[in-house]
Amino acid sequence: MELENRLAGLLTATGGGGEVASVDVSLVAALAEALAVDLAELAATVRTLVEVHAGPTAAAGIHGVEWRVDLLPMTARAVVSDALIITFLRQFGIEKLSVAALSAAVNPLFFVDRVEVGTTLSALHCTASNTEPSTDEQTEVIELLEQAGLHRSRGGEITLRPAGSARTIQLVCRAPMSPDRVKVFVSYAHDDETHKVTVGILAELLVHNGIDVDLDLWAGPARRDWGSWAIGCIENADFVLIVASPRYRHVGDGLVATSDNRGVQSEAALIRDLLHRDRAVWTAKLLPVVLPGRSIDEIPLFLQPYCGGHYLIPAVTQAGIDELLRTITAQPGHVRPPLGEVPVLSPYSTVAGEVTAQPPLPATVRPGLPLVSVEDLDPFELDVHRAISLDVGSDVLPALPRYVKRPHDRKVLEKVRQAIAGTSGMAILVGDSSTGKTRACFEAVKQLPAGWSVWHPISPTPPQALLDGLAEVPPRTVVWLDELQQYLLTSDPSLGEEMAARLRALLRDRRKAPVLVLGTIWPERMRTITSVDPAADLGSCTQAGQLVKGIQIAVPSRFDQAELAALGEAAQSDPRLRQALHTQSREITQYLAGAPAMVERYQVAPAAAHAVIDVAADVRRLGYAGDIPRSFLERAAPGYLSDTEWLATGEDWLHEALEFGLAPCRGAAGLLVRRRPKPGHASAGEPGYRPADYIARWVGGRRSFDVPPVAFWDGACAHLDADALMVLAGAAAARGRTRHATLLYEQAGQLGSFTAYAHAGRLYRESGNARLAEISFRGGAEAGDAAAQIEVARCCDDRGDTDEAERWLALAAEQGDYVAFEMLAQHAESAGDNVRAEHFLREAVTAAGVYRGRPLRQLARLRADAGDAEEAQELRAAAAKGVQTFVRRPLHDIQQRSGGAAELERSLRQKIAEAEDSGSRPSSHDLELLSEICETNGEYDEAERLADQAARAGYPVVYGGLVAARGNRGEVRQAEALALRAANAGDAESLWMIAEACPENSRWQQIRHYGLEPDGTPSTAWW
Repeated sequence: MELENRLAGLLTATGGGGEVASVDVSLVAALAEALAVDLAELAATVRTLVEVHAGPTAAAGIHGVEWRVDLLPMTARAVVSDALIITFLRQFGIEKLSVAALSAAVNPLFFVDRVEVGTTLSALHCTASNTEPSTDEQTEVIELLEQAGLHRSRGGEITLRPAGSARTIQLVCRAPMSPDRVKVFVSYAHDDETHKVTVGILAELLVHNGIDVDLDLWAGPARRDWGSWAIGCIENADFVLIVASPRYRHVGDGLVATSDNRGVQSEAALIRDLLHRDRAVWTAKLLPVVLPGRSIDEIPLFLQPYCGGHYLIPAVTQAGIDELLRTITAQPGHVRPPLGEVPVLSPYSTVAGEVTAQPPLPATVRPGLPLVSVEDLDPFELDVHRAISLDVGSDVLPALPRYVKRPHDRKVLEKVRQAIAGTSGMAILVGDSSTGKTRACFEAVKQLPAGWSVWHPISPTPPQALLDGLAEVPPRTVVWLDELQQYLLTSDPSLGEEMAARLRALLRDRRKAPVLVLGTIWPERMRTITSVDPAADLGSCTQAGQLVKGIQIAVPSRFDQAELAALGEAAQSDPRLRQALHTQSREITQYLAGAPAMVERYQVAPAAAHAVIDVAADVRRLGYAGDIPRSFLERAAPGYLSDTEWLATGEDWLHEALEFGLAPCRGAAGLLVRRRPKPGHASAGEPGYRPADYIARWVGGRRSFDVPPVAFWDGACAHLDADALMVLAGAAAARGRTRHATLLYEQAGQLGSFTAYAHAGRLYRESGNARLAEISFRGGAEAGDAAAQIEVARCCDDRGDTDEAERWLALAAEQGDYVAFEMLAQHAESAGDNVRAEHFLREAVTAAGVYRGRPLRQLARLRADAGDAEEAQELRAAAAKGVQTFVRRPLHDIQQRSGGAAELERSLRQKIAEAEDSGSRPSSHDLELLSEICETNGEYDEAERLADQAARAGYPVVYGGLVAARGNRGEVRQAEALALRAANAGDAESLWMIAEACPENSRWQQIRHYGLEPDGTPSTAWW
């Protein structure tokens, strides 16, 4: 953190005059460690850069053991930025790079904006300059980086691991972007030379009017992958001009052979897919253009030439493009006047000449988002925790204690400053419950000037509110996404993906700028968003994963000594802060939010209240963050009570339990929070309850290995909505509770969540019942779910019914499912029709997006079989691009690379201890490695303890290695016990592994077919 802060000061330096900034040996030594390079080598680079920027005299001061050189702030900034870039490029493999070649004093190619230094990762965040390469060396550097996926015009990132180092180095580059420039891509067919010339003249005219245009004619003579080039241009464009022509109409309507006009066929296919994926966004971005001498009949039908808008250009002149230019630059020619007041009109007289009495007109209700100006914000409406109250003097204290800024606040404030300057941005604060994430966001938003508003999408449900309102977000709006998992980790993953995609589009939409998106989330929920999907060819490249990349801000659980000192000054005027300072854990924010009082109250709760709180905490622990209806609590809670406890409850047990849970804890929040709709928001029916964040976290950690009783699952089936059922069904399946998972999925399907049928069908299939699996699949397929349609097709394939399989695959393909296109290609290839197979694979590549690696490899194989080695090689190269799935190296390999087994163990224990001391959660990867080391060393209890720690942090897969190791040693009972513990924590894979290894064991085969009951006993036959 000290290095980050010092670099932040140097990399943002703008002072002049008599100000100086120092670069010294301690800074270079810290950088050498962070970048995993030799100190002497880095010092030599810095010396050369100082000489380039400040002259030989200044460089002469860099010698000896304790050297320091004072430079002008801007010079120090350039030296540090250049040193970071050059060091990375040398590690990347450009060994003979001249220091002067990339010096900002000659011709800058990159500027480093900030540096993040973690225990295992150092990230350099930089911006590409607008200047072109001026030397052969610079041109070579740019070409090598582009081959690795980093384009200066579009940005990107490169990740590498220096040889012999456990540290990963990452260069994250954003493209140079001028906030007043609009980016346009021109998609057209090469009908004839005259048409190409006219399109070029139109593009030139737009450029002269300040529009940044991408046109294939200007892409340069270098050989390139035109498909990848077009995809990048279209995805990064603010608008796409579709130039009407006879050839484009035929291509767009699918009336040409697959071998004709391949380039524009690929563009049109991608555009159709984007339009189908989000019609609201892409209808506004796709602008059909009709050039002189052309007709609107030449616009492809999918762009609705007659009922959709289009742009007739009578002449390619300034006057001729006026309407198009006004649309692109958001400058309408006709502006609606301000809305006046509604007049009060007297009613008409009756036939008899008398005035009929009328009731007063209701107040006008204006449509739009429920925005709140920053001057009128209520912190508690934004879910900031209330602070504890004291026995005396609380009535004169402010509602919130005085705020003490910490390092993460500076990062959030930087986002606020960028927003004030006109640049949209997003920040996500990641930390445990009650660590001050929401308060930090609130304090940052208070710095915004008048004219800014906050939108908190929560009704009717948070995800639906966000989905419905994103298109209406005006400039100078803060989108408040407290509990970010509610919006991105939805029961239907496609809904969360759609919201992530729309948020990304909002942040890139210059017409909406500036917009600031602020979110908060717990670490394990963030790990779920960013985790790598082993089934995917390109790893974690989901829309949600891309959205959160590089914008996470860690919020430590504990205050360090400097922060405690600052808190001591603030505590002089607030007795709540003075009391919080006495806590030994340094968990100040948790204390102020009433956390200790909550725990004390929970521990003395009556049995019924204890049960109700456990039910609510279990719902949250299993992944559902929405409101919990009273009827469900009434049905589930008795299952948490013993017979004696239940008999002791009175008739009003639920009312009393809820009253106990809702009562404030020393003035702060109670153990439960009742959610009531705000005025103007629709009510969801019966009251909804949620556990307080901290108590949900605390109770959840202690119940990590407890599976809720039967009453919980039965109550869920009877009283929860489809969204909650989908989440809880997934949690039941992950714990090997197959019977209850299937029932929950089937009930969710009955309530309208048709994707549930595919999940239920897969559970039936894995249990060995193909008949019930197909029945479930058909239920979802007939409702229009593409995943279920594909599963039905697989069932048809299994029994040889190819025609019906292709009928279902065609329906799934119409929805843009790339797996359906892949399977259609397999059918075509099996029938000997490789031309159709190639056609379907090209459609699959377009539909697959970041997961296009597999269809690209299949297409490369077909092209190689057809004798086109050149295109096959291009396709393989395209498949290899992108973020790759990382597979962990074997333990012995990691030990060798880390200096030996003892050094690796020492390093892991140190990192875990440092994380725990700072109040952060240790890395699950570190816990897994150390657990495996302890198991190998015979320290079995310690291995289990570390596995338990990882499981409580949401990573129960760590048990898999222990189960395998003990099974291999013949310790069957220990392996079975650990497999059950892993399943209870949320990873049943070890159960299925043992069942597969014991085909003759009737008990394990019963578990494989029917799963476990909540109490851990094998389920009896239920299907």
